Amino acid sequence: MKITVMFLGLALVALLPQYAHANPFLFKQDSSNVHLKIELLKDRGLHFELLQFRPEPDRIWISPMLVQEHIALDNALEQNGNTISNAVYTLKVDTKTLCVSILDKKQAWNLSKMLTQRVL
Repeated sequence: MKITVMFLGLALVALLPQYAHANPFLFKQDSSNVHLKIELLKDRGLHFELLQFRPEPDRIWISPMLVQEHIALDNALEQNGNTISNAVYTLKVDTKTLCVSILDKKQAWNLSKMLTQRVL
């Protein structure tokens, strides 16, 4: 019985999309091996990391010289394809360009449209 349940669990994990829904979120550019990692921080905003390789799904490292306290991740969020939402923000990631559009829901402002490829 245990073997059957374990096999069924492994089969379900294999059916998940390449990046499961978790904070931080990982997005891969369609035409390259460039990856964008996004963290939604609880009551503290957003955190981004752009990498030339597939990153580990762990937290984005912050130097203790910049932030000395532990910043919690927001777990009250939702992902629908390339769109991530919480109570404050809606982020849309274009996987062709890794461009991120950010909407502040509370103030109804489009904060930015970041073109990450210009940084590389």
